Amino acid sequence: CLGYYAVAGIPIQIDVLECMGAMGWSIRIGCHSDHLENCEELRRWSCISINKPLVGNSIQMSSAFGGLIFLQSPNGESNSITVRLHHVVLTLTYDSMDPNRVANWQHRRHHARGLWADIAGQHIVLNLPSKSLRHLKSTQLDEVLLFWDSVVLAHHELRGTKPKHRERIVCDEQPSAGYMRKNIFESHECSPDIIIYI
Repeated sequence: CLGYYAVAGIPIQIDVLECMGAMGWSIRIGCHSDHLENCEELRRWSCISINKPLVGNSIQMSSAFGGLIFLQSPNGESNSITVRLHHVVLTLTYDSMDPNRVANWQHRRHHARGLWADIAGQHIVLNLPSKSLRHLKSTQLDEVLLFWDSVVLAHHELRGTKPKHRERIVCDEQPSAGYMRKNIFESHECSPDIIIYI
């Protein structure tokens, strides 16, 4: 997550300032990448995120639903990109691995107005409604993320594997197929407080 939120229906602009390594970068609005076109009953719109390739020096895009903004990199380890975003809103983000996380969290708690938040531990990332996190202190977030990191590590220990990347948990009213797919655990929308207060 880039730390910004796209407001529903408002076009954003992404300027590519520098790109090194492989081409094929894209930008996504919204963290729900699944589609519900094969579901008989819909409790939410079928597709609520949008993904667009970063072609050229500047693109515009918008989402009818809004959402967190993500850069998706091409395969490879030596890829980097620098972008400038226009018409976006600062959103709550927290990374327990960031040495400046306490000051950053204080600033974002008071100034970030995005509706969704992105909080990360060493092995996990949680995407939750901002309203379920704004009142928490950084020490409380550290405790929550430490707990969920331990859950991920226990899972890998049982499998006999090592974590290669952070697992992402996304709250979703209606996951397309169960609750686990492609390393993304999707929990029911009404459970952010359960995730935080376990």
